[in-house]
Amino acid sequence: MSEHSRPLSRSEEKRQRILETAMDLFCSQGFANTSMDAIAREADVSKQTIYSHFGSKDDLFVAAIRTKCLQANLSEDLFNEQESVGQQLQRFARLFTELVLSDDAIRVFRTCISSADQLPHLGQLFFNEGPMNVIALLTLYLQRVTDRGELAIANPHGAAVQLLMMLMGEGHLRRKLGLPYDTQSAAHHEYLRSSVELFLRGYRA
Repeated sequence: MSEHSRPLSRSEEKRQRILETAMDLFCSQGFANTSMDAIAREADVSKQTIYSHFGSKDDLFVAAIRTKCLQANLSEDLFNEQESVGQQLQRFARLFTELVLSDDAIRVFRTCISSADQLPHLGQLFFNEGPMNVIALLTLYLQRVTDRGELAIANPHGAAVQLLMMLMGEGHLRRKLGLPYDTQSAAHHEYLRSSVELFLRGYRA
């Protein structure tokens, strides 16, 4: 049995339950209004158990964001060097938009926005652990393919940001405003395909 498919230990199961409960409460009640006592009560664990896994409420928030990214398979394992750059970026585009347009991601984004005046550090925590990690992941990949001569990118970080912003497109704006957007539609998939192709044409070696 692989590591990814093995049953969770009791400790891992509690940790996962704490993360899910905390994120639900952060998004429904607000970060400032969510106490560790409330998280412990809803997750059916002791507060001591929470602190044994996470040193603070900030650490718990960061861990929840990191877990969402890993669950979306946005890690270095995403890129398969046996495939073409286009194939790899198309897969990245699909996984990235599935994450950022998901209900959970939109709820977290709104939580950070609503807390911006009272808790400006919350947005920084989210930006560092979510968007910045994805930007860094894509930047490293673009640097590798540039070093191999497959693309000609003078500023991989800037190019990564360009591609990510293009992929978010109309869908992210609509989702932030509570408007419907179908990530499974043919129109969405065509938008991703054409965005990646446009990006590659602009940076072709």
